Amino acid sequence: MNDHAGSDLPIRFDILTLFPEMFPSVLETSIPGRAAKANAAEYAIHDLRDWAEPGGHRKVDDRPFGGGPGMVMMYEPLKQAILAAKKQMPEGVKTVYLSPQGKQQNHQRLHSLVIDRQAIIFVAGRYEGVDERIITRYVDEEWSLGDFVLSGGELAALVYMDAM
Repeated sequence: MNDHAGSDLPIRFDILTLFPEMFPSVLETSIPGRAAKANAAEYAIHDLRDWAEPGGHRKVDDRPFGGGPGMVMMYEPLKQAILAAKKQMPEGVKTVYLSPQGKQQNHQRLHSLVIDRQAIIFVAGRYEGVDERIITRYVDEEWSLGDFVLSGGELAALVYMDAM
């Protein structure tokens, strides 16, 4: 259980993303918007580039640490974003990385997280994924919407928040 369990506090969702502009219109309308207005849910969107090294492009991607093809989200900016989000969350917050390799969730599981008022940090993956050290050190669970690949975890975060 966490500090929210059994309380009238809203369920808290923090989303770490490279595309924060994808969220406001959805989270202000429909079910998520009504949940926020009824104080049943809170949302905080964090732009991962805020934790990038200062300078021109605010770079957050790099080659995989152990080598390999493609680009992954860099370790340091993502680590700093997760730690900053955790400081604002209740004890027991769950960090969920949204990826094609994750486990699909069902209604019963999502409902139990809502009943327990489980606070969740969604890490919206991009590129070929994230630096593997993030998963081993900071991620509690990996979730997926299904056996297909999306351009990023933002849409999955929206679907899961809407379902919850």
